Amino acid sequence: MVKSSKALAGIVIALLAAPVLAQPKDEFIPPYQSQVPHYCIPPQEPILDQASLDYIGISLAGEFSRYFNDANAYIVCLDRSHTETVQRVREYGDLYRSIVNQE
Repeated sequence: MVKSSKALAGIVIALLAAPVLAQPKDEFIPPYQSQVPHYCIPPQEPILDQASLDYIGISLAGEFSRYFNDANAYIVCLDRSHTETVQRVREYGDLYRSIVNQE
């Protein structure tokens, strides 16, 4: 189930980001938002107002690229958090079973 959700997330992001790939190579694309497992931050919605984009000096394609990069980092963070939590639960389950079996 986790692998299929990873694959689906990758496909969705690839399809959504496809138009962004045609942007000019010299345009600044902000780095993705760094994420810490278990403290994942959803991406900010893309800025759609052209005046605001002009003010900060980024194109609509660049803004959507930023959004898709942040969304991907968020999904990866959630996936890592999920994986780590499942592993921790398994470890405590094993510990519990070993304690109960000793009694």
